[in-house]
Amino acid sequence: MKKIIYLSLMIGLLALTGCKKSTACWYPINGGYINIDNVSHITTNAELLVWTEEDVSSKWDGVHINKDTLISDVITEATIEAAIQKLKKATKTYTKANANASIFFDNFNLTLPNTDGIPNGWQNNESLIKLLKMWLDAKKDVDSML
Repeated sequence: MKKIIYLSLMIGLLALTGCKKSTACWYPINGGYINIDNVSHITTNAELLVWTEEDVSSKWDGVHINKDTLISDVITEATIEAAIQKLKKATKTYTKANANASIFFDNFNLTLPNTDGIPNGWQNNESLIKLLKMWLDAKKDVDSML
């Protein structure tokens, strides 16, 4: 009986000391989780395009609308801060936005909150700044697990 107890304790101890980590890094995604430990490549992409009412109504050329691109790049503190500064310095009042951002885990694409993720939608440049900060926070959450 003692041999079985000692053997069980030794196997348990060996199992614990042989593990790389006692817990995996699980990142929440769309009602599930992804194990960051099993991902070999993580990258991001963000695009935020904005228009004024005048841009939409009078500058339509049949194919394109005159728009301002606030960000079309990877998500970093520098790119997000540059987009925020553009919004803070804007002399226009934007009335429409197209927002897309993603974190790519190998071949899996996690779409980050867009303007629908802002309570009551977005109404002004401050709402867009909040959206940009949400994107950066999501990226920082992933980075903190690496």
